[in-house]
Order: sequence, then structure tokens, then C-alpha cells
Amino acid sequence: MISVKNICKIFVVVFICFYSCNDAETITSEQKYMADTFYAKQLDVLRLQGDSLCKIYKDTFYQKAVDSLQDEYLDNFEYYFRK
Repeated sequence: MISVKNICKIFVVVFICFYSCNDAETITSEQKYMADTFYAKQLDVLRLQGDSLCKIYKDTFYQKAVDSLQDEYLDNFEYYFRK
């Protein structure tokens, strides 16, 4: 049975589809350049933030991976060599 919540979701999706498929006005080359420049600047900022987060958490993630692998190897060792 379809609930009211699902009907509302379907209505919103259909509404967005109908209104997003209109004839959009074309943008100028200056607007394209501005959009590309903005995107490139944001991409550089996000890349720097991602790199700094990797540097901060690299040791923690590495140690968790090593601990996980050690636990897995010990479990396998105990399973195969248990008497």
C-alpha cells in the first residue's frame, strides 16, 4: 500500500522533472568562463582541505588497518592450527 509520504515524494520528483525540462536560456562565453573559474577555485580549496585531512588522519587510519589485519591473521592462525 502506498503511503501519503511516498505519494508526496513521487509528486515532488514529477514536479521537478516537469519544471527542469524547459528550454533554458543559453549562457554567454563570459558566464561559462566565470563558472569554470569558480569551479576551479573551489576544486583547489577542496583538494587542499582533503590533503590536509589525509595528513592529519593518516597515522590513525594506518594503525587501524594494521590492527584489523593482525586480528584477522590471528583468527586464521588459531582456526587452522587449533588442536
